Amino acid sequence: KATPILITGVERKCFIETNIDPSKERPYGLYGNSFSRASENAIKFATHLINPPTISNIIAIESPPPETGKYTKQQIEFIIKNAITGFNAAVKKSKKMNKNAKVSIHTGYWGCGAYGGNRELMPLLQIIAAHISKIDILHFHTGNDNQGYFSALETFKDILRFDHEINFEKLLEILIDMNYEWGISDGN
Repeated sequence: KATPILITGVERKCFIETNIDPSKERPYGLYGNSFSRASENAIKFATHLINPPTISNIIAIESPPPETGKYTKQQIEFIIKNAITGFNAAVKKSKKMNKNAKVSIHTGYWGCGAYGGNRELMPLLQIIAAHISKIDILHFHTGNDNQGYFSALETFKDILRFDHEINFEKLLEILIDMNYEWGISDGN
């Protein structure tokens, strides 16, 4: 089952730089396991207060557990249904609070670190979900690895050219026929 959780009205009081910066004691950045191994000073250098705090709505979604080989229909369906469900919840909640609200989602390579997800398929499924959910702006954070995202955008454009009235089952068939394979965990 698609089980995303939408948490609304969260105060964001700080942000943490996760990029590589040896001059600030972040020789490997602060992503994943590097954060747990970082010194207290590295975390202090990377943490910046936001004053006044901003208000964020957070969609919590877990990727499917890591596998090997080609993605199955069930895996792709699970991922896209999670994304659509979470994105739709954000749109509905935002429009309920303000019918003229522009809905903006910040996301990235879900499950492509520790889980070894495919770095083209995961953005593609989120782009499709954003399109279906009528998200106004999708901010895809690539961490300076744009290749998978740009490939996903081109594939999405091809799918749109293929058929504007595509149904969900046909979409799943198209995605399965692309033979996406699982990647390798980055150890985080």
